[in-house]
Amino acid sequence: LKDVPITPRYNNANVHYCVELWRKAKGLNRGRAVLACVLAHLIAMKTFVESDDDKFDVLLEDNVRAPISIPASLLSNQEDGGKEELYCECAERIWNTIQTGEQWENESGRQCHLRYYGWLGSIPNLEWLLHHYIPQTSFPANNNNEQNKDSGGGGVFPFPSFVVQINNDNEDATTKKQPEEEKEDTNNDDDKKHNANTAGGTPIWGAYAYSISSTGYQSLIQSLQHDVGAILWKGKRMRCYLVKPIDKILPRRILSTLGDELEEEEQKKGMGVVHVTSEPAFFRAPMLSSKIHPQWDEGFCRSTEYQLDHYGSCGRLDWDDLWLTTEEAEIVAYKKKSSCKGENGNDGIWLTLAQLAELKLKEGGKDGDA
Repeated sequence: LKDVPITPRYNNANVHYCVELWRKAKGLNRGRAVLACVLAHLIAMKTFVESDDDKFDVLLEDNVRAPISIPASLLSNQEDGGKEELYCECAERIWNTIQTGEQWENESGRQCHLRYYGWLGSIPNLEWLLHHYIPQTSFPANNNNEQNKDSGGGGVFPFPSFVVQINNDNEDATTKKQPEEEKEDTNNDDDKKHNANTAGGTPIWGAYAYSISSTGYQSLIQSLQHDVGAILWKGKRMRCYLVKPIDKILPRRILSTLGDELEEEEQKKGMGVVHVTSEPAFFRAPMLSSKIHPQWDEGFCRSTEYQLDHYGSCGRLDWDDLWLTTEEAEIVAYKKKSSCKGENGNDGIWLTLAQLAELKLKEGGKDGDA
């Protein structure tokens, strides 16, 4: 920490960064899991940008699943039975996104510093992005490229740097661009008020599949080192500090440091420095028990189902198109089976891993009794 600057704080009192961080973080309690996630991402980013020969393309969390084969909906439309054997839908989407980003950089003369290959949001927000924001702001793929001709996809759109307000009928949506200070103060309030089943709030969640440039990483670190409040925050009536999650820190800090010269309208036209793929290459694993917000696990699954079904020009995806563990495949199969029976309003029932183990134990006992 010798290189971390000592800046005036607390009425111009010189307090070292680590001292201020400790004073504010020692009462985090349950927020320590969120802080651990933030620090883990910062360590991973350091390895990502300092690697030799650019040997890393994507930074992934361990909670993602990817489509590794030809989607069933695409395979059924192929007269010759499909594409060549060496085909991976996930790799196709990654390369299409990279090539589209490079095309945007060549045409605009700017550089994308943060690119998302996987992301999520509530279903109303996904609908708003799909039908309103993406058509207006996306940068289309280079159709002159043979690889993109085969896939038909690969567009990117700028990260929405505002909070979405969606009406109950979901026909209209308004956006409110907030000053950086207001964003920081209301950051975690958005998470409390808007979960996976409600409209509005931050349009895009997650930081489980992305790449960051060296410039983007350095600007992020410098921003965090000059302000403990970039990680920890406390409202006027709060007793303890809370940690800002990494998926809020990343885009907002990079946009504020590297994209502040951009006008708001230019960002809406696709001229931002943070890009999001319109065809996600990675998806959140079904019913993976979260250590931070387990109450949202089922909502994450419903949002992922919508994203699989609607986000992809090559054809719709299904859970069966993703690589899943044996237990996850059994959870998906049970959900589909219960949905066909009309359980839970035809939405089906999502089991946790613990509930799946208990169910298998009961079924094993019945077979033994028989």
